[in-house]
Amino acid sequence: DRIVDTPRFSPEERAEQALADGDAEAVAAIAAELSASDDPRVALYGSYLPKRLEAAPLLPNRLAVLLPGTDKYTAVRRQIQEALRHGFDGVSADIIYIDTQADAESALAALETAVLEKGAIAVMGPLLAPETEVVTEAAQALRVPLISLSQAFDEAEELDWVFQGVVNVQAQVEALLDHVMTTRGMRNFAIFAPDSLYGTRAAEAFVQGVERRGGAVTVQGTYDATATDMIPFAKELGRKDYEARRTEFRELREAAEKAGRDPRKVVLPPVIDFDALFIPDNANRLPLALAALAYEEFPMGDFQTSKDGPVIPLLGLSGWNSAAMSSRGGPYARSSIFTDIYLGPNLIERDDDDEVTQYEPPADVIAFVESYREAMGRSPTSLEVVVVNTAQLVAAALRERPTTRSGFRTSLIGVELPSAVTGATRFEENNRLPSWDMI
Repeated sequence: DRIVDTPRFSPEERAEQALADGDAEAVAAIAAELSASDDPRVALYGSYLPKRLEAAPLLPNRLAVLLPGTDKYTAVRRQIQEALRHGFDGVSADIIYIDTQADAESALAALETAVLEKGAIAVMGPLLAPETEVVTEAAQALRVPLISLSQAFDEAEELDWVFQGVVNVQAQVEALLDHVMTTRGMRNFAIFAPDSLYGTRAAEAFVQGVERRGGAVTVQGTYDATATDMIPFAKELGRKDYEARRTEFRELREAAEKAGRDPRKVVLPPVIDFDALFIPDNANRLPLALAALAYEEFPMGDFQTSKDGPVIPLLGLSGWNSAAMSSRGGPYARSSIFTDIYLGPNLIERDDDDEVTQYEPPADVIAFVESYREAMGRSPTSLEVVVVNTAQLVAAALRERPTTRSGFRTSLIGVELPSAVTGATRFEENNRLPSWDMI
C-alpha cells in the first residue's frame, strides 16, 4: 500500500474555506476552537468568524472612511474629506463616512458597521491615537484592508491587512535621527515633550532611535500639554538644583561680585550636556515652550546667554511645518531642524547672513498646489497632501476592480503610481508603509 500525505491546513485556512463554502457548522466549530486561544489575535479572529458568515454582501465599489464627527474635529475632518475628494477625482467609488465619535469603542463599532453591515471592500481610518489599536487589531481579525490615517500606528509588519496611510511618528523620528546623527554627527540629546499621547510616543521613539545609533539622551523633561506657563517644567529640565549645585552657585556669585555685578541677581544656568533639544509639539504650542526655555536661559537658535556659550539647535517633527513658525518662534526657532514630506510655497528661508527669501518648491509641487487651490479655494496643508497621495494609491487599486477583500489587498500592494509629490508611489510590500521621501 502507498502512503499519501494529505496537506495540512491551518485553522485560519480552514476557516476561510468554510466561509467561502458557507458551511455554518464548520465555521462554528473552528470559531469555538480559535476563540479559546491564548493568543489574543487568534481569539479575536475566531470570535469574528460567525459574524463574517452572516455579514451583508460585499460591495466591490464601496469604500468606508472612519472619521470623528464631534465638533472638536470639524476642521481636520473637513480637510481630510476634501483631500480624499481631490485624490479620488475621476474614480467612480461609493465612499461612505462613518462617525467614530472620537473614542475607541465607537470607532470599533464603526469598523464593524462598515464591514459587516455596509459591505465595504476596504476601510480608511481611523484618525485618532486612542482609536487606532482597537481598530487595526479588529481589521486584521476581520480580514479587511484598512488604510490607517493615524500617526500613532507603527506596527504594520505584524498586521498584514493594515496599511499606513499617513506619515507616522516612527518614520519621522527615524528620518530626523538619520540626518542629525549620521549626517551632522550629533551624539547627545535632550527631550522636552508634552505629556500627551503624541508627545509620549514621539519621545519614546526618539530615545530608542538615539540609543540604537549609539547616542544618549542626557536629560528628558515633560510639560503639561494644556499649560500656559511652562517655566516650572523648563526649570526642571535645566536641572537647577541649588542644593546639589551649591558649590557651582557660590563660585558664580563670587565671580559676579569680583566683576562688579550684584551677586544677588545670579541664577544657576541650565546644564547643557547635549548637542540638540527635541520638542515634539505643534507650531501653535511651541512658542510657549520656547519662551519658557529662554526664561530659564537655554541657548537656542539666535538666542545666546553668553558670547562663548553653546548654541543648541532645536529638533522637531512635521507639526513644526508652518509659515507662522518664522514669526512666532522668533530668534529661538532659527536654525532648527524638523522633518516632513512636503514643503509648500508659503515657507520662507533665512540664510547665514540673515537674508530672508521665499522658498521655491519643485515644479511638480507647484503644479499640485495650484490644482488643489483651484479645486478647493486654498492651498493644502501637509496632512492634506499626504491624504491626497494615499487616496490616489487606493483609487489605483479600485480601478483594477477587485471583487474580494483579499483581491483588493493584493491590488493595493501592487500599485505603482507614475509619480507622487511626497514620493509615495507605492506601498512597500514587506511592511505596507508608503515609500515616502522624507525631507
